[in-house]
Amino acid sequence: ADAVRAALLAASRADVVITVGGMSVGDHDHLGRALSALCGADLGFWRVAIRPGKPFAFGRLNDAWVFGLPGNPVSALVTFEVFVRPALLRLLGHARVLRRLRPATLAHALPAGGGREEYRRARLGWRQGRLEVDADRSQSSGALSSLAGADALLVVRVGAPARAAGDAAEVLVLGPDSPLDRLSTDGG
Repeated sequence: ADAVRAALLAASRADVVITVGGMSVGDHDHLGRALSALCGADLGFWRVAIRPGKPFAFGRLNDAWVFGLPGNPVSALVTFEVFVRPALLRLLGHARVLRRLRPATLAHALPAGGGREEYRRARLGWRQGRLEVDADRSQSSGALSSLAGADALLVVRVGAPARAAGDAAEVLVLGPDSPLDRLSTDGG
């Protein structure tokens, strides 16, 4: 406990502390409790209603902003893109911090949305002059292969109705090398 406390207090001298793992409620998830009990961190919340990525924490440790990402790599990527990246850009003084939602056409049917907003790993492409999103592969948070070719997150809102292939959808485009950047070469 002393080593953990010392490491966390040393980290608190930074402007931002980003941790990965240990934020859930399992037998080995001690980070949230350690931040609060050992270091006096004020965690404003430690769960969010998204999938994947429910165990996510945000708060202050002394003067440092703290972001606690889930240990699952897919969940960590999603929570970083949805919460941490915009916050870091704002702290750096940028005015535009959110990735724009882009309209796309579904390549495959999409089940109805559940009780949490969902971010499905997806691939983008052009079909008949329209941006098309393909999220027809495993969406298990343990399916690391779904990250390999993903260049977007397909957003499924809470309670959204099921949709058919060809229906409209919204995507968050990841990274600069996406079909949107290749408009002139792909004929889109």
